[in-house]
This record gives sequence, structure tokens and C-alpha cells, in this order.
Amino acid sequence: MIRVVIRLAIALLIPTSPLLSPARPAIMPVAIDIRPAILARLERSIARHENCVSWNNPGCLAFAGQRNAQRLANGYARFRTLADGRLAEKNDLKAKLERCMTVEQIARAWNGGTYLDALLKETQLRKEDGWCSKLAVGFQGR
Repeated sequence: MIRVVIRLAIALLIPTSPLLSPARPAIMPVAIDIRPAILARLERSIARHENCVSWNNPGCLAFAGQRNAQRLANGYARFRTLADGRLAEKNDLKAKLERCMTVEQIARAWNGGTYLDALLKETQLRKEDGWCSKLAVGFQGR
């Protein structure tokens, strides 16, 4: 009797009809946009090395008519708030990345590449990475 109950329970738990079987999802490639992560990592690392705090200018940007900024005698920008300075740094980096500049090209344009090795280590990016690299375009996985 116990064997019959066990067999019946197993038969009920294991569907044999395709209509009763749960549909098995097809494995689809997934594209992951990591560009925002690249941008955020570069922002933090550049600000860590540049960081003109007294000017609310975390990227030590030169004045280029940025919003809420004034030109200092040395050519740099002083921003009204730190948030304004962060936004200007983000916009500058984003413009460089959208022109398909690599991490190395950005570092060399920003500061002559003086802290490129530290930037690569902190961001865990490679010299050739950027928004136009395969890394940023997406990961095709299962």
C-alpha cells in the first residue's frame, strides 16, 4: 500500500504531458550597458587625484564657460557649489567618452597621464577601454 501511495505521489509531482510541464525558457543573450559604471568610476578616480576642493571643482577643470562657474586668474573654474563642479566634471568626461576616447586618451588629455597607472588600478579598467570598446557595448552571455 505504501508503495502505491509513493508511486502515485511521484506521478503527480512529475508531469509527463508537455501541457503540464513548465515551459523551459530559451537561453537568450543579454546586453548589459556598463557605460554609466565606466563614467562613475572615472569621475571618482579623477576627483581623488585632482580635487580642487576650495574651488568646488573636483576635476580641476579649466574654465570653459561652464554653468555656475567663474574664471579664476590661473584659468581654472570655480563653481558655485560642489554639485555644480561634479556635474561639470561628469559632462566633460561624458563628452570625451562619446567621442570614443579611451581611458588612456582621457587621462593624457586631462593631466598628461601623470596618474594613469593609479587610475587604471582604481577603476579596474584597461587603457583601451571606453564607451566604444567591446567592454562597454555589452556582454553576450547565458
